[in-house]
Amino acid sequence: MLTFLKKGLVCLAPIDGYTDCAFREIVKRYGNPDLLFTEFVNCQGLIRATDKLIDILRYTEFQRPIIAQLFGKEPEYFYKASLLLCHLGFDGIDINMGCPAKNISSKGGGAALIKEPELAQEIIFSVKKAVKEYKSGKSSIYNLQFVKTMIENWGLKIEDSRKISVSVKTRTGYDEDNTEEWIKAISEAKPDFISLHARTFKQRFTGVADWGAVKRAVKATDIPIIGNGDVQGAEDAQIKVKQSGCFGVMIGRCALGRPWVFQRGMVRGKREKVELIRKIALEHAELYAKYKGEEKFYEMRKHLMSYFRGFRGAKKLREKVCTVSSLKELRSIIDTL
Repeated sequence: MLTFLKKGLVCLAPIDGYTDCAFREIVKRYGNPDLLFTEFVNCQGLIRATDKLIDILRYTEFQRPIIAQLFGKEPEYFYKASLLLCHLGFDGIDINMGCPAKNISSKGGGAALIKEPELAQEIIFSVKKAVKEYKSGKSSIYNLQFVKTMIENWGLKIEDSRKISVSVKTRTGYDEDNTEEWIKAISEAKPDFISLHARTFKQRFTGVADWGAVKRAVKATDIPIIGNGDVQGAEDAQIKVKQSGCFGVMIGRCALGRPWVFQRGMVRGKREKVELIRKIALEHAELYAKYKGEEKFYEMRKHLMSYFRGFRGAKKLREKVCTVSSLKELRSIIDTL
């Protein structure tokens, strides 16, 4: 079994537009989850325009074990993209079969794959084939020199002997719950684990996550199930593992602006909490400027809006940081906190 796949593990869920390199670095530093996932990337786009999308996959050695997530619908592109990810040194490859965004599902990717179990299986097999060929030394990629340059620029150390997982992240159904049937279909392709968001495609992020569905998924397969949906922190994670029998859980939206939620009892008093937020928000911003560049610093605003909430004076701070455009400007604002 994979060394990082242990009973009770807690992971950072992949969130498009949020779980970039800087955020993962901060989460690892202050929350230290057992496993990290990148934002998802289009497998076809990654092959056709590697230089334009490669930044989505940037990571550091400190962030290991780390899994890259792909989305799309063509097995051949999943195969090619997976070979690229293997050469980039990722510890695993995750296949997105749960994204509810219309611009993805309408093209057959994400949660739309729930309606096509045979295609879903074919995609899993194509990723497993890529991993197997990489491990055997029989694979090759046309842009190997470009990949080597990225590895050097990112400061990575690639262990060719590492085990590379193949996993799936999905939902309980499309228009309605069909957890058992769907999970059994995925399991036939034997991924290393399955992450299950306890909502249907139709629900998107509304309503309450159905952890009863996670429990049913656990009973329907011998593949390890990682539950996802409305997990509020480390204590809640362990409760949900015990109640559902799942292998572990993912924490997603709850970690935005609160990267320490993976650890128990880290923050106590309100004053301590505000001081911690001030410290972490600034460190996060510094990393964002380092990895993304000052010209894209405005994208940090969404993270800052997540940090500055739940304490006296937070509203006024949000009014200021919603227009911040540089690290220097942010420092002057945080100095008033």
